[in-house]
Amino acid sequence: MVRRIGILLAILLVVGHAVRSAARLPTLGTGGAAAITRMFEAAVEKGDVPGVVAAVTNRDRILYLEAFGKRDVANGARCPGTRCSASRR
Repeated sequence: MVRRIGILLAILLVVGHAVRSAARLPTLGTGGAAAITRMFEAAVEKGDVPGVVAAVTNRDRILYLEAFGKRDVANGARCPGTRCSASRR
């Protein structure tokens, strides 16, 4: 009886691990991040948008965060990397 319970617990442990492993969170590879960067850089260069902040997340972490273009169109202030907050008056 004890042996059967031990075997059952071992099976449940293996199945639980397999289910948990199968439910991995989405990721963003370097190719995907590069494509996002190219798309927004092109949009800013063409003048489609003056500036944009792009973020891609899954439920646990930020996968991509970047800012492009101008943060203040009237004064021509550019977005410095991933920091592009609106100016406060």
